[in-house]
Amino acid sequence: MDPALRQIALQGNARELQWALEDGADPKREDDDGTTPLFFAASNGHARCIHILVDEGADIDVFSLNLRTPLNIAASGGHTDAVCALIAEGADVELSPFLRTEDEDDEVLHIYGGPTALHWAARLGNEATVIALLRGNARIDADNKSRSAVIPCTPLSEALDRPESEERDRVVHALLRGGAAVTAAHRRVSPLCDRIAAAGGVARYGLAHNRALAAILSGGRKIPADVVPLIVSFWSSWGWVRSAAEPLGFGLPGCPRCGLPVEHNSGEGAGAFYQCRSCEAYMSHTQLYSRVEPPPARPRGPKVDPLTVPCPSCRSRVVHNSGEGKDAFFKCSSCSRYLTYHVLCELPRSQAEARVL
Repeated sequence: MDPALRQIALQGNARELQWALEDGADPKREDDDGTTPLFFAASNGHARCIHILVDEGADIDVFSLNLRTPLNIAASGGHTDAVCALIAEGADVELSPFLRTEDEDDEVLHIYGGPTALHWAARLGNEATVIALLRGNARIDADNKSRSAVIPCTPLSEALDRPESEERDRVVHALLRGGAAVTAAHRRVSPLCDRIAAAGGVARYGLAHNRALAAILSGGRKIPADVVPLIVSFWSSWGWVRSAAEPLGFGLPGCPRCGLPVEHNSGEGAGAFYQCRSCEAYMSHTQLYSRVEPPPARPRGPKVDPLTVPCPSCRSRVVHNSGEGKDAFFKCSSCSRYLTYHVLCELPRSQAEARVL
């Protein structure tokens, strides 16, 4: 791999990456360990660079010699935007390579059956990454056969193996809300899993909490101080459960086009608008909740700091000269050429060079 391409992908400089690819850098070229620039963009969560590399032909489901993939690298690092970008570009959420010794002298590579990206996210990632993978149709009870050929090792098993922490609890809650099966092994190590199994499932467990709080409030007495943190903790993770037959879900529905997380953009209630974090499509409240696919998003370039972009002519550093925002002018510290924001940040490299030569 071109060392410069590796560094650009690590830093997430989308414009420099585009220029390097225009100059002939190969996005598919691997290092000795099988990694490509896509691994480095994913490892630091640079979603825009991921889109550029895949558009230029990078293999999205490549795996390295240590059997890591761009998706499980992003998932284990907790880089939710990178996970969403990879899924939107078509990454296989079930890809799970592992080596198994079939006899004393032979190891066989299996493409499926090892840890999936959801296993990696459950063990090392965060709640948002787990939810993004579940919205991307990751199998919640996939078995990691590289850990045990006898006892199933699911993402919930991986999460429960983590040291106790608030993040671990949030990941466990997300998996349980997503429908993870609770086994006897889970019940032995997790009081929460034991209570859920005893109640008959996640939704029934939530309804029992609803009834308990309603009984306390209807009694007209103050809530004991030691109970308040438990109530806050429960409803921050579960919300108000309305029905045992209704899935708990993860807040807003996923994008009708790609199924990945959306965020509020403007407006309120029925007049609200939302935008997909991955494909950048805008949608109305009606489109989001009626699952009407919105029109394609207009392509937008990354937001670029002009002072980080080198002069297109001599590649030297530029300094601010006058003006503000898109009306600003800049001057090259070496060749003394004057440059506009448009030439620095919005033109492809070939056109930018032509404008200053």
